[in-house]
Amino acid sequence: MNVQDIWMSFARSQTAQFPDLRPSNSPEVRALAHNGLSSHYHSLYAVQSMLGQRMNWLTPIYLLPDEILMRIFVYVCAARSPNASPPTDLMIVSRRWRAVIDGFPGVWAYPPLYTSRAKIDALLSRSKSAALHLDWELRGLSPPVFGPSDEPRNGTTLSPLTAQARTISLEASTPVLLEVMRQLGSETTASRLDILDVNVDASLPDPPPMALNQMTPALWPNRVFETPRLRQLKLTNFGYFDWSHALLCSTLTLLELSFCGEPWIFTTPGVMPGPLEAAPGTYDRLLDALERLRSLEDLSLLRCVSVSLLLGPNSDEYRKVDMKQLRTLRVYDSSRACAILSQNISLSKDAVAFYMFNWAGQADIANVAALCAHNPSMRKRSSLRITFICRPREGKSILFNFHDDDDSVGRVAVSARTFPTLNAEDGTLAEPTNDTWHHEICATMAAALPLRRIAQLDVEIDGNMSPLPRSVWLRSFSHAPNVRFVAVEAYSVPMLSGALRHHASNLHGVTTRLFPHLREARMIGGSLRELSLLSWASDERGRRGFDISHDIKPSRILGRIICVQTDGTRTIVRGVYNPKERRYKPRLPNTVSVTQALQDRDRKRRTRESTS
Repeated sequence: MNVQDIWMSFARSQTAQFPDLRPSNSPEVRALAHNGLSSHYHSLYAVQSMLGQRMNWLTPIYLLPDEILMRIFVYVCAARSPNASPPTDLMIVSRRWRAVIDGFPGVWAYPPLYTSRAKIDALLSRSKSAALHLDWELRGLSPPVFGPSDEPRNGTTLSPLTAQARTISLEASTPVLLEVMRQLGSETTASRLDILDVNVDASLPDPPPMALNQMTPALWPNRVFETPRLRQLKLTNFGYFDWSHALLCSTLTLLELSFCGEPWIFTTPGVMPGPLEAAPGTYDRLLDALERLRSLEDLSLLRCVSVSLLLGPNSDEYRKVDMKQLRTLRVYDSSRACAILSQNISLSKDAVAFYMFNWAGQADIANVAALCAHNPSMRKRSSLRITFICRPREGKSILFNFHDDDDSVGRVAVSARTFPTLNAEDGTLAEPTNDTWHHEICATMAAALPLRRIAQLDVEIDGNMSPLPRSVWLRSFSHAPNVRFVAVEAYSVPMLSGALRHHASNLHGVTTRLFPHLREARMIGGSLRELSLLSWASDERGRRGFDISHDIKPSRILGRIICVQTDGTRTIVRGVYNPKERRYKPRLPNTVSVTQALQDRDRKRRTRESTS
């Protein structure tokens, strides 16, 4: 059935009674017919609108399959989505939408925070057995007031949601988190829970009793819901944590912990815990927890090691925790904390380890050397990539990435970072006063890193930073004699060329050069000027010269040939230089042949020679 044909036939039948307007009709007849057509037009438009509402399955949105509509509804109804709509609002749009929502319980899988037990029961009846995802962002809110529950003994309104939840993600201040965690129930078994993410809201202003806004073991409940199959645990902006807590179970495969750091404990009055309170958060308890996590594959620790060392130092510096199953390790802490942790854990050769610390000057040199000494895999890597990063709002950092030739597995990275300075008057970002800060850090860190086995070196410098001078190249990589391949950007080539041409004599009179076994230097970008500087450095080495690779495309040198016709007209023929044949090829218009142009040029040359 063609709805459009039926609609057009209906429109013609409604206008058949109108007379045929001819030029001979009087103005009164024409005006009467015009008014009748206008009224019928408006009535037909109203009928069309009514049909559009009743037959809205013809609109493009109703051409989508049910599976795609389900995914759209899940995204729109998610509690954390902007301007989230409850599924009940979508059910009144059309019968088809109602049927899709009734037939797919997953639309109810991302509920908002309900404080009434009646709403929770209605949600569970509609979601049926679908796994729930409790993703609640409650920043800047006061603790919610929950209604009475059916279990007056523990008063846990949200416990039915806990039993059916697959993921729980909470972001709020400490008082709100404590109330929500209490309502989730400590006696409930979360048999489906895979992911638990708790983020303490750190954007609140700092009132005098700031200690009440920090999550500590004294505030965090000792017992939460049972998690027999918890896989991922993320705790952010905690003061410190009890390393013997039941959440650190043997089923974890991912663990991310973030502490506020040492300054918060030192500067906040009355926060420094006593010996009994600090005992569960000491460094020895941290090693005990890592030893229990036999299934852990991904570990991230942000300021956790330094806080644990502050609460209780390491009692056995020779202790080794075997973590061969760990694939990725990220430690963001002080250089001392990174060195101590690397000494007490043992990783597999295929693991990826990343250590990042804030640069504190010469005091970090001994810690960097200790960090390298406790990482035997770092001394076995043959490739090194050095990256200099400058972000005005995030700070500056230098990354030393040790890896193998294939760069697939087994990498160890060490990064030093400096934060941007702030103006004391208004707290805004200050203008950088020293753009050569990375020169000293690079030379100092490179002197402490194991570079004797490095065969490939790749240096990448941010465009906002100055290149390394010749003295820094010599100081940083003079103890890397086995480098055979170097890759740099074009604007670093002049300094590198000067360092490669530099040679000095030691005490025994033996002349030494930078990278004496260099075989290839690759230039990224640039022009023929930088390429000539590398060629100059290679020529000065004589038999120990190196190959040069680049990505400079051969430029086309345009010449011109003047072709004189028999009638005296002169035609300029543009030529293109072919570097392979080392000759000019004329680029001619369609009216002039190549042979004629070459013959005219040779004839003019012979004429000049004969006259001379």
